Amino acid sequence: MNTDIKVVKNIIEDVFQSIGYGVDYRFYEAYQEAIGVGLRLAGIKYEKRKIAEITYKGHCVGEYQVDFLVHLAKENVVVHTDYYFDKLKNVSYYDDQIKKCMQALGAKIGLLVLYGKSSPKNIEQPKLTIRELGL
Repeated sequence: MNTDIKVVKNIIEDVFQSIGYGVDYRFYEAYQEAIGVGLRLAGIKYEKRKIAEITYKGHCVGEYQVDFLVHLAKENVVVHTDYYFDKLKNVSYYDDQIKKCMQALGAKIGLLVLYGKSSPKNIEQPKLTIRELGL
């Protein structure tokens, strides 16, 4: 694993351990803000809420928005955060969406960050999942 990617993953893990899992999906921006702080403190450049254009025959026909485009020494990394609520069942949808954003933004690596419980009524311990995607 690329050591720069490992640093980004460690920042994400530290954010979720430090803030805890009590912040629910309505306040996911707190996690995003904290990830941004962690990246800044580590001296890692990034763009927040980066727009990736959807094009057809050279024309912009829509947009995706990624939470972060992280600029590492050797590559750019797309980071998308979301709350669980059974999203792992539809993870291929997220994989495809993130890969399209990666292509549009010239990134070779993407991180899908899912946190929380698999359903709001589930009594399981909340968890963090970080899926690394490549082109």
